[in-house]
Amino acid sequence: MPDTDAVHNVIGVGFLRQGRYEEAAAAFREALSRNADSADANRNLASALAGAGRVGDAIEYLRHAVRLDPRNGSAQYELGRLLLDRHEFGEASECFRAALPLMPASSSLRNDLGVALASRGDLRDAIEQFRMAVSLDPAFAEARRNLASAERASAY
Repeated sequence: MPDTDAVHNVIGVGFLRQGRYEEAAAAFREALSRNADSADANRNLASALAGAGRVGDAIEYLRHAVRLDPRNGSAQYELGRLLLDRHEFGEASECFRAALPLMPASSSLRNDLGVALASRGDLRDAIEQFRMAVSLDPAFAEARRNLASAERASAY
């Protein structure tokens, strides 16, 4: 079997899917030792680190992945999710907005952008994003609840 960054990346993804985060991280680090400029390996390592509870490190790897490939919608979105969880709403909304043209049909992305915007007090734009999330996935209960809450809050 070839000993390339791609092979180690695939091995890491297998570990990641099994929830074996430390082994996944080791495989992704091995991939990066062969190709440090791999946006995918940086993003995947971030996923493994986040799964292992090392969110600060994960954010740094995602920031690097985005610098390497600004058109990597998955990296932009994952970075936004981690920042949203840390209540860094401004930067999270920037990441989500950067991901929008790359993932226009993602109801989860629209919902998360709405949450970030609402958390910053921008209810008008948040409502628009929640409406888009619901129109993309009418069964998305969280987006429906967020839309109703934002509409109630904007009525005051």
